[in-house]
Amino acid sequence: MAFWAYKPQTQDGANVIIDNQLIMSSEEREVYKGLSKIGDRVATLYLDSLKIIHYDFGTVSNLIGHTAREIDSSLRNILEDKKIKKKTQENLEKTKLLQQYEDDFKAKDILYDDLKECTGHIASILTALDVELDSDFAKEWISIGVKFVKFAHKRYSLNEEVELEEISKLWSRYEKILFRLIGNDYFLVNQIDRILRHKKPRSETINALPNLLDSKARYSYFFNKLEPIHWLKVLKYPDSIKAKDGKDWFAPDQNPSPIESSEQPGSFTTPHWYSLDYLENVAKVNAESPEEEITNTLVKVIDSIIDYTGGNGKRIDNYRTDWMLTKIIFNLPKESISKKYIGFIGIALESKWGIDLVDSEISKTVLPKLIQDQSKDLILELLNAIFKYNVTKRELEGTRLFSYYSTMERYCLKEALDKHKPPIAELCGVEATEIALKKISEIVRQDGFQFGIVKIPTIEDHPQTSFPDDYECQLVHFVRDMFEAAQPDQIKGKVKKLLEQEHPIFKRLAIHVINHHYQELKKLFWNWVKGNFNSSSEIKHEVRELLRVNCSTFSEKEIGKILDYIENAEYYVPDKMFDGSNVDAEEWLASYKKEWLSALLKTENSKIKESYEKYEKISPVEIKHPGFSSWHEGGFVEQLSPIEPAVLLQMSNEEIVKYLNDFKQEDFHSLKRISQRGLCQTFESDVAEHPIRFLNNLKPFQEAKPVYQYSLLQGLKNAWEKEKSFSWNNLFDFVSTIIDQDNFWQKEYEGANYREWIISEIARLIEAGTRSDEHAFEPELLPQVGKTLLTLVSRTKTDYGTLVTNNIINWTLNSTKGKIFSAMVNHSLRWARVSKKERWIKEIKDDFTQRLNREFEPSRAFSVILGQYLVNLYWLDKEWVQENINRIFPKDNDTCWQDAFSAYLFHSRAIYPDIYPLLKETGHFQKALKVAFEDSLAPKKLVQTICAAYINDLEKLDEAKSLINKLIQNKNSDQLSWMITFLEGFGKRDDDFAKEIKTKIKPLWRELYNALKDEDNREFKRILFKSAKNWLMLINEIDDEIFKWLQLSFGHIDFIKRYNYFRLPDYLLWHAKKTPKKVGKLYLTILEADGYPTHPEDVIKELVQTIHDQGEKKLAKKICEKYAEKGIMFLREFYNTVSGGVKMYDK
Repeated sequence: MAFWAYKPQTQDGANVIIDNQLIMSSEEREVYKGLSKIGDRVATLYLDSLKIIHYDFGTVSNLIGHTAREIDSSLRNILEDKKIKKKTQENLEKTKLLQQYEDDFKAKDILYDDLKECTGHIASILTALDVELDSDFAKEWISIGVKFVKFAHKRYSLNEEVELEEISKLWSRYEKILFRLIGNDYFLVNQIDRILRHKKPRSETINALPNLLDSKARYSYFFNKLEPIHWLKVLKYPDSIKAKDGKDWFAPDQNPSPIESSEQPGSFTTPHWYSLDYLENVAKVNAESPEEEITNTLVKVIDSIIDYTGGNGKRIDNYRTDWMLTKIIFNLPKESISKKYIGFIGIALESKWGIDLVDSEISKTVLPKLIQDQSKDLILELLNAIFKYNVTKRELEGTRLFSYYSTMERYCLKEALDKHKPPIAELCGVEATEIALKKISEIVRQDGFQFGIVKIPTIEDHPQTSFPDDYECQLVHFVRDMFEAAQPDQIKGKVKKLLEQEHPIFKRLAIHVINHHYQELKKLFWNWVKGNFNSSSEIKHEVRELLRVNCSTFSEKEIGKILDYIENAEYYVPDKMFDGSNVDAEEWLASYKKEWLSALLKTENSKIKESYEKYEKISPVEIKHPGFSSWHEGGFVEQLSPIEPAVLLQMSNEEIVKYLNDFKQEDFHSLKRISQRGLCQTFESDVAEHPIRFLNNLKPFQEAKPVYQYSLLQGLKNAWEKEKSFSWNNLFDFVSTIIDQDNFWQKEYEGANYREWIISEIARLIEAGTRSDEHAFEPELLPQVGKTLLTLVSRTKTDYGTLVTNNIINWTLNSTKGKIFSAMVNHSLRWARVSKKERWIKEIKDDFTQRLNREFEPSRAFSVILGQYLVNLYWLDKEWVQENINRIFPKDNDTCWQDAFSAYLFHSRAIYPDIYPLLKETGHFQKALKVAFEDSLAPKKLVQTICAAYINDLEKLDEAKSLINKLIQNKNSDQLSWMITFLEGFGKRDDDFAKEIKTKIKPLWRELYNALKDEDNREFKRILFKSAKNWLMLINEIDDEIFKWLQLSFGHIDFIKRYNYFRLPDYLLWHAKKTPKKVGKLYLTILEADGYPTHPEDVIKELVQTIHDQGEKKLAKKICEKYAEKGIMFLREFYNTVSGGVKMYDK
């Protein structure tokens, strides 16, 4: 083939030969590629035919007739079913079917006698296509084939020139047939569908498969769809039908190994072995009605894969293959499943990839099959495999700690055991316990702390068992369930041995089992309990449960024994309590004995009652969870009040203060508790609902504990925020009285700092009362309140200058000083709105000015408040802000500058034409573009602010100091990404403002494109793609310039994660009707860059349909063909329709 090569086709698309080199048309190249998938020889025949057509041979028609027939027969031999062909041929010969279509063939210059001589050829075509003779495509193929026969056998020609023209036309018609059969991946899949219908394959078909299935898409499609089980032998042993070019599709070296990512070393993908899809299907069909040959072949395939080791002597660790083999194995007949396969399951469970596909199959397939077959020995082997464990070791303060976990994924293990315990118990329950008990013994020999009451508080199922799917729990519960299901006489000896074991878990299991089978096994308990009652806190629960459940059956003698054991047992009494206080030994012992006796109360035995009442008097405390050494519960703590709101309201204020101050909270740990917080909530609620009732007499509350003073203030604030109206005179007098006391400022707090709470609530009250003119306290109180604020700000000494936080704005919102400064600003704004003389109280203005010196005011909250209220301060005193702008944002103090500027950005909801230029002229925006902000939101808000300024004509692209240009030229990928996202939002709007904004996008896009187009950085390529995708909806039409930008940008889609181009088909669809050609070419650019959008399918189908309907048929078809090459077939139906397929080939 060295003498020919692909070259650009001639203008008319025909093929020519220049200097002995063949130049093929695009369609011929596709036919050649398609025939190559059928076989190398048939592709060579086609290539030779093209050469023959263009050389001056005297026997062109004979040669073409012969090569075409060879190509034709090769195709039909692969596609036809021999048995069906024979029946079709017989039918043609017996009926007058050919006569019915005589006129149709006459129109194609084929005589009836010629047809009769070619019934085998005709039957072959009809069978290959699986159509009737009324098919236009079949009739065309038949007529061409019949003529090729005539040309092949023609001995001479009277007019070679006429004959050459005729054979050339015939060849051209035949190439259309070939193209519709194998000219692209969709057509090849159509042929695969025909092959899939064959009950048994021919050697020609088997020989063709390696080439036909050389793409992952066709390979996976074929083996996923293939159903007839008698393909199995020839796919495994192609020589069995003399298919010399066939291959063993199940050869163990075909098992794909995991592939390490070149971009992310250490990250692997595990390929699927698609041949096994068919193998699973065969195994399922064979399971319904086994055939020895099929079964033997399956076993040989399975064994060869399981036993295979590569050159390194190791198995191929492909968890997907292991999973498929598991499903296949356990569809085999019973006699074909051996211990070897259980061993394989054990190995597969230990896969280093830790994927639970095999694990989940244990419950779905493996155990159901073994149980159905009653394969007792194999079930025991399997239990041994799934109960295998791994151990991790670590050191903590010099102590070695062990953690044990099952090799099988724990949730899958639990599912398998829970679902199949009953039949396992019936088949081999007692033997199965030996396996689990052996694992328990191994573990406790290594680490005696395992299987304790923390992880396994009870042997029975109980809410206190937090993690029942933990490995230790599953082992214990399995043994428990097997023993419970067993006949008592089968397990008596085993239970006795468990009682003799040293580790408590064995005794606990034994006592639980005795409890379950009490009548049959009670002697074991009474023999054991004599010397072991209360011998360990670990076994207390199980012993007490046995007594509680069975005590009503005890004899008087047995009750006497238990009473004696309870009375004379040794109990642990500590020397001291946790808090260091002395222990009341008598009360402690009484509590122990009462706990045991409570289990026996239902006997109604007088001695038991008498003993219980005796110890109840000594230790009257309720035992909430008898039998448990510890108890845990989760949920939200519900704080309860000791008094109802209505009752509290009936008291005078003096009585309320006394009640509040006298309340003492008990220490206990239940989720519902009567607490001081509950009492505070009730008090706050009463104040909020009836503020005037409390404001009329606030003096008693000067003596209330600080926590209740805080609740009073919070209640009043809540009342105000509920739009309740009241006079604030008494309130501010009360506040002044509190904060004017030196003790208020000097008191030291060990726990909650109620001084900070009270100060914060005063500030919040003032802010609530000044925020809105429609609902504000009396204006005449403003000077008094100003003094209060100055007192608070001057005497609150907490220094937050060194605070480290990742969200200073939220922190300031909740900080004491932040609330004071916020209240000061709101107070000043309220003053400015009502004052006739000055807009800003001088003392507060002076205080703010003084605090601009950060050495005087180190609190970060002050900087945040300045940034947050910058616009308000500008309204309040424009000259003050202009004069102090560089002190508000001190460039020499990076922390304060960041705090102030972050707060300004965060709280700016619009672009202010006075503020923005001021900050730009003083260089603060320029600094911001370079700063690594501590606050994660600030950089995004910065970009949005600059973009908003550009939209509002405060920024120009062509200005020397343009920030929007600087933003682009900085080439900070995060900033550029935020810019794109912010502007994208306007594409979803259709108002006049959005339309105006869209006119600014193209110039901005041009700058961005020109800045990044030559960059070889992956991040910048992602940025270009993002701009192309996200701004598609911001342009009215894709013109030539934008098309160039999009084409380059979409070429970078291979750097983009699939979910980031989910909406791309939607955006392109929006432009498809206006510019279908450009959209079609852009979509091809995306596909050629290995980006294949697959969702939403309906949108992609509509997009391709629109491109086609708007006249760009070739582009639409090419898009479909690219998807097919990738194995994505959802456009197949559309493609077959618009391409004509079999029925519409000539349209």
